Amino acid sequence: MSKALLLVVSLLMAIPAAHAADAAFDAWLRSLWPEAQRLGISRKVFDEATRGLEPDLTLPDLVIPGRLDKPPPGQAESTPTPGQWMLLGPQPITTSGLPFAGRVTVVAPHPTDANIIYIGTDGAGIWLSQDAGATWASLTDTLPIPHIRSLVIDPVDPRLLYATTIPRAYPTRLLRSTDSGRTWKVSSITTDDHRTVAPGPCAVNVFQRACIPPSSGGLFFDRSRAGSPNTSTIFFVGWSHILRSDNSGETFHEVFSLPIDLDFAGPDAPNDNSEAEFLRDATIDPLTPSRLYAAVAQPRCTSSSNGASATAQIQLSAIAKRAIVSTPSEMRLLTR
Repeated sequence: MSKALLLVVSLLMAIPAAHAADAAFDAWLRSLWPEAQRLGISRKVFDEATRGLEPDLTLPDLVIPGRLDKPPPGQAESTPTPGQWMLLGPQPITTSGLPFAGRVTVVAPHPTDANIIYIGTDGAGIWLSQDAGATWASLTDTLPIPHIRSLVIDPVDPRLLYATTIPRAYPTRLLRSTDSGRTWKVSSITTDDHRTVAPGPCAVNVFQRACIPPSSGGLFFDRSRAGSPNTSTIFFVGWSHILRSDNSGETFHEVFSLPIDLDFAGPDAPNDNSEAEFLRDATIDPLTPSRLYAAVAQPRCTSSSNGASATAQIQLSAIAKRAIVSTPSEMRLLTR
């Protein structure tokens, strides 16, 4: 189902007509019909589903699709107090009069300016807010790789941004910006021995029935070697490798790998790695930058059958196995 139609379902309620009809909102509802028709929804079903829909003004700070002006009188507002959280969603982000909604995968706040926030999304690229989240602007509309996995800001020079993509129809990509996200350089993640990160679409396969996608693709800095668009040290956490770059992401070299390659094999990766180890996450010790910590997980697959039927039930779980400590010259096992 499209994003716009999902907004109707998740953000609007068919409530009694307590408010005067809003012409802009009604026009926005009518604009959804062509898309619904393409999805095979009949006019009768569409009209019945949207008839009487009105914004629920009891939802604090609701951004009403189709409206560019101020919220209507009487709409509830949220006012945060010190030490408390304020709900900012789920609700659509409206830009140029069009509502956008999707899954946010990463949040990257500016290290010194609390008003500046970047987010990465699964399907809508990278967005920027310069007013603490009140409004948003897309930074990657011209890039055909909208699925963002990781997004980090250089802790020394906040103009330098780095992001990675979720592998879908294309291999993992590295995005780099030197001007706070106004322009981007897109490249593959390549090692100095000419290997390119290209994980298979389902690198960890369970009985050829289920796929466990590892939480890979993370980026993090060595703060003591940050601040340069050409010589910063950043790390990339793959599915089975940790890679290090000392030239701000231009090339990488391997500092750790697991027994089964889930990063470089691409389409040739075996599809029967039912219990292959994979990297769940990794980070750097802020006080001792020569030390890295990595969380390695391994799927455990068990099957059972009901005596009254031949149906097998497959149970999947991922268990943490060990932590790794790294120095510039070696990687050794710390615990198991």
